[in-house]
Amino acid sequence: MADAHKNFAYSTVLTAPSPTTKGTSLVVSSGQGALFPAVPFNATIWPASAQPTSGNAEIVRVTAISTDTFTITRAQEGSSRRGILVGDQIAATITTKTLEEVENPVASWSPYIFSSAAGSALQTLASASGQSSSGSLLVFPVTVNGNVQFNQAVLPVSVSYVTGSAQGSASYYSYFGLYTMNASTALSLMANGSFSMAESFNTLSRTWSFATTTNTSGYGYDTLAMSNTAQIVNYISGTRWFGLQFGSEMHLTNGIYYMGVMSIRSTANNSTNGMSVAGVIGKPVDPYHLVGSISGYNPIGFAASSWGTNRSNSSLWWGRHMLAFVTATSLANFGGSTIPASIHLSALGASAAASIATVLPAVTLQSNVMT
Repeated sequence: MADAHKNFAYSTVLTAPSPTTKGTSLVVSSGQGALFPAVPFNATIWPASAQPTSGNAEIVRVTAISTDTFTITRAQEGSSRRGILVGDQIAATITTKTLEEVENPVASWSPYIFSSAAGSALQTLASASGQSSSGSLLVFPVTVNGNVQFNQAVLPVSVSYVTGSAQGSASYYSYFGLYTMNASTALSLMANGSFSMAESFNTLSRTWSFATTTNTSGYGYDTLAMSNTAQIVNYISGTRWFGLQFGSEMHLTNGIYYMGVMSIRSTANNSTNGMSVAGVIGKPVDPYHLVGSISGYNPIGFAASSWGTNRSNSSLWWGRHMLAFVTATSLANFGGSTIPASIHLSALGASAAASIATVLPAVTLQSNVMT
């Protein structure tokens, strides 16, 4: 996990360690402990009225902060212990460790993994079958812990297939976006992408045009012809991985981000024949954490009526970690046919309170070609 950072994280030593070369606690100037990032992080300590050098500075690991008191581990990153004195300078500087964390990002990240297949569930998408001129955007949180480099987000998707004697065609459009929280009031779009698939069918004869990955530059397309049920089962239906390509290498650091996914299905004569994206696979969310939910067990000390009033605050989610379908009408200028550039939390919260979204999709951010 990469360390947290803050600009201008600088102070001077008010109370030195005891003994000065071995002590593991020091106090910085009054009120300036808040200038430093969340622990743990590395800091450099050097004499007053001097520039830090290998001969006069020591790098320490700050493992705990209590107001202005730092708990430290001495002599980090090959530096030597020195006598830390009152008045010495201390700062969360750029060190070798800082740069190596940037230069060596994680190439694959999953916020969680399944303990077993029995622990998974299906989140149905709004446009699972039939004709849909617009879709609903499923919005869900993605927690990143560290420095992650990736070019696609991979989701497990349940695909169903209906065969029939009718001749026809169908088109499928998938839209997706990655959001960050903006000033705790709205989700702002960082990157987005889309792909489409098309098929023509006549009984069991099918011709497919489908998206293929290009790893870093979006999608290419290929074709596939099928003539029997076995081929449909082998190549189309069932649980499939969908790679959501953003078109370039991306980096994310520690934080909570949000993904939005939407599926639109266009068919001739509102036909239910052909493929349907039944939904995305993930982990059921405990009702305790569902915005707008009063189901599940009550905590000790809460009556049902009190729990119904205080549930979102008691769960410490405060409306930010929410699952919701943003519909074509719930967000101004959305329309359900593209990825919105911004989603205000008030609109998202209103959708979540009445939402049927109860499954957190299993997403993996990765930077390699799928095989």
